[in-house]
Amino acid sequence: MYKFFSVVALSLALAAPSSAQAFDSGFPEPAILKPSIEFWTRVFGEFSEYQSVIHYEEQPYKIYAILDFRDEIAAGRSIANVRSLQKRVEESTKRRLNEQLRKVHQHRDNPDALDGEERLLWSLLSDSDEPNRYKNAVGEWRAQRGLKERTRRALEVSGAYLPEMERIFEAYGLPTRLTRLPLVESSFNVEAYSKVGAAGLWQFMPSSARIYMQLNEAVDQRADPWASTEAAAKHLRDDYETLGNWPLALTAYNHGRGGLARGLRETGGSTLEDLLTRWDGGRRFGFASRNFYAEFIAASNVEDNYRSHFGSVDRDSPLRFETVSTDHYVPYEVLQRCAGVDDETFRRLNPSYRPDVIEGNLYVPPSDSIRVPVGHAGSFRTQYAALAADQRFEGQRNYYAQHRVRNGDTFQRIAKFYGTSVRAVLAANPGIKPNRLRAGQMVRIPPRGGRANRT
Repeated sequence: MYKFFSVVALSLALAAPSSAQAFDSGFPEPAILKPSIEFWTRVFGEFSEYQSVIHYEEQPYKIYAILDFRDEIAAGRSIANVRSLQKRVEESTKRRLNEQLRKVHQHRDNPDALDGEERLLWSLLSDSDEPNRYKNAVGEWRAQRGLKERTRRALEVSGAYLPEMERIFEAYGLPTRLTRLPLVESSFNVEAYSKVGAAGLWQFMPSSARIYMQLNEAVDQRADPWASTEAAAKHLRDDYETLGNWPLALTAYNHGRGGLARGLRETGGSTLEDLLTRWDGGRRFGFASRNFYAEFIAASNVEDNYRSHFGSVDRDSPLRFETVSTDHYVPYEVLQRCAGVDDETFRRLNPSYRPDVIEGNLYVPPSDSIRVPVGHAGSFRTQYAALAADQRFEGQRNYYAQHRVRNGDTFQRIAKFYGTSVRAVLAANPGIKPNRLRAGQMVRIPPRGGRANRT
């Protein structure tokens, strides 16, 4: 069975500050954030994904208990069953905690009337003089699962991308420490896709992606580690130029620079500490935004001191490539033949093409960044120059794209993503009722111009 560790019985000495704290003076660790940074350092570098830390949302370093399910995995129980158990116990623990808080509230001035766990709750929140602090804490507790295994794997995978990512950030005059942000955003999973529609290493939402990169029916550069890194460099540069320092710029990457700029105007502040202590940003400036900078500092510190957390880590070899350009709309398989590589290699080097392009329903649009293995650029150019007229075209095919519905999708969101109208999408899908979208359904997306020549 799982283990329940109350912090009454478990020593929770916070990790010692890492040497990484000083490796870039542009990323300060203000006193108000140090406890949170230390908490997130343990999340990224110590706690397992099969451990659940039950903590106070407003001050995450205030830990009520740690639920440990690692013995369940060691005993051979399936991951799916352990995950289900983990979720049930997290919820039941929070319910019990809320019941205890109500009793603590009643005896807040007489802690001797409380038992061990109730006395722990009283102690955790006793540094506040707010008379209703225990009552107000009901429902304000989270279960944070550890990220140690995911972070270790992210460090391994990152070796394939970091050298080029650092080169891109240096070219924009930005600190290379920023290239560790995907440790927080995606754990360096190039296929990461969130329930709200963010995608790729840098977790761009469609709205911001269209500002900084290509996102259309043929290409989604959020899936491209290098194109999305250049987009992230531009995004972070703009955040910094607007807000003036990296704690604010990084927080804006999560929250939005307009929202933070408004918060600074309302408070008359100039720092992240001003916002954290003086700004009521409402639900949007919630847990994720308030903790984003602390998470970044913690994750990058863990990466900088990875040996103390993980021992040796075998990094993937850097992906090396050359780039070539095209001037026409060309079938995907034709470009793959010109590159002289197998499908897996070509896809890994050029991951932004959408399924309709790979399947031949749409052409690869003209591009100056087709990637081929080192040494293949010359032969690509020779073969591309020799293509017949029926293998390169002046325009894109008109075709109904197919969209697989994800959780949270609406016709409005789908139409906006593809740059078309809700009316056009509804007209192309007469068999689907507007309020009956289900995850897994296929929705036809009409071409943005002209008539479709294939269905």
